[in-house]
Formats: sequence, structure tokens, C-alpha cells
Amino acid sequence: MFYNVYISLFEWDGIGTSKLYIGLENYFNLVRDADFLEALQNTGTFTVVYVVSVIFIGFMTAYLLHYRIMGKTFMKTMIFLPHVFPVSVVALLFYGFYDMNIGLLNEILRGIGLDSWAIAWLGQSETSLYAVIVAFIFSQLGFTFMVYYTSLLSINEEVMEAAHLDGAGFWRMSAGIVFPILKGVTVSLTITGIIATLKIFDIVWLMTQGGPGSSSELASTYVFKQALQNYQQGYASAISVVLLLIALIVTAVNLSIYVRGTRR
Repeated sequence: MFYNVYISLFEWDGIGTSKLYIGLENYFNLVRDADFLEALQNTGTFTVVYVVSVIFIGFMTAYLLHYRIMGKTFMKTMIFLPHVFPVSVVALLFYGFYDMNIGLLNEILRGIGLDSWAIAWLGQSETSLYAVIVAFIFSQLGFTFMVYYTSLLSINEEVMEAAHLDGAGFWRMSAGIVFPILKGVTVSLTITGIIATLKIFDIVWLMTQGGPGSSSELASTYVFKQALQNYQQGYASAISVVLLLIALIVTAVNLSIYVRGTRR
């Protein structure tokens, strides 16, 4: 990590032995780089949509399956199973799922009379990023679900029963009692989710390679292109340092909010 910071101060192709010291020039160039700023904006969008969605869906599915319902074991297995799939498998599944001509999603839309909605989901700049987000949620939901589900097992059942006797319904119980009790779990999942989106590369590269254009370009894929395609190792190292600082700041803010909340 420290060597990466050192390399960010040089202009270097990553292959030769000679390096040209340029100080902070790489960092100044980042501010003027429209492609990097767009990739950073896409990363922010990816992070917000993914973290909010996976936490909400993970918590609600865990809370629903916490009760004794028919087929609970099977449903838990099906929710967690995609998390153990290789990323290449998930990317291939969704690449076919989004296919313009024979993809299941478009076949369903055509089958219910929504032919105008059947589009090339990965080939449209307006939808490509969100299509990849859905695939990533599918692959990571099992982890969030399992963390919430195991945490629910540690809640005192007497608290739940007392709230139920007081007339608290499903939504009141989940939003007013259960979710606040699991605040520490949520903070941890938020931090890990943000860090995961900052370093995500494989599923984006396999599905879109940052395209079309730069509509699904993330900071991580931009680093890869700069380092291994454009041979700008020093510039790529500067981007990596910025991502590291963002991850540290976000983690510190989340932990600070959590600590303040527990002290109250």
C-alpha cells in the first residue's frame, strides 16, 4: 500500500525501470479528468443503490423467514445459494437474462404485452449501470440475509412477544423494534457494502467492460484500464490512493455515527 502511494508520485508505464518523478501532478490531473470524475460518480451511484437495496431486501427477507413458514429451509438455501456462485457464473447468467432477443427478461415483457420495454439492457447507457447493480445484488444478497438472520436469533423473544401483545403489527415491529436493535449489524453491513462497491471489478468487466461508452465505468475498472491498457501505472496508483482515502473516510464516518448512537 505504501509502495502504491510512492508510485503515484511518478510517471511510469509499469514495465520499464525508469520512472519520472512528477510529485502531485497525477492527483492534479485527476481533478481535470472528466472520465475519472464520471467513473467516480458512477461508483457513488452504484454504492448508494446497492447498499440501500441489499440492506433493505436482506433485512426484510431475514425478518420474514425468521417466522415458521412453509418451505423456510428451502427458501433460505435459495437466497444464500447465489452467494457461493463464482462471479463469472453470475455474470453469464445475467448476460443471458438481459439478452435483447432471447433474454428471459425481454421474453417476459413481450409476453405481457410490454414490447416497447424490451430493450438491450446492457447496451443502453441509461440502463447498463443499473442492470449490473441488480446482478451484484443477486450475488451478494445471501451474505446480508444470513448476517441479519443469525442476528435475529439473538433477540430476546420476550421483547417480540411483548410488542406483539401491545398491538404492534409487522411493519411497526420491523421498523420500530427489530431494525433499531440490529443497528450495529446494519452499520457493519453498510461499511462492508461500501468497501465492496469501491473495489468491485469482475462482474462489471465481464458484463459491460464499463460500457456502452463510459455509462457503467467504475473507478475500479478505470484503474484497470489506466494501469494495464494505457500503461499509466503512476496515474492508476493515484486513483487507487484516492479510493483508499474514500474508503477510510466512509468507514470512519459510519463508525462515528454508530458510536454516538450507542452512547445515547
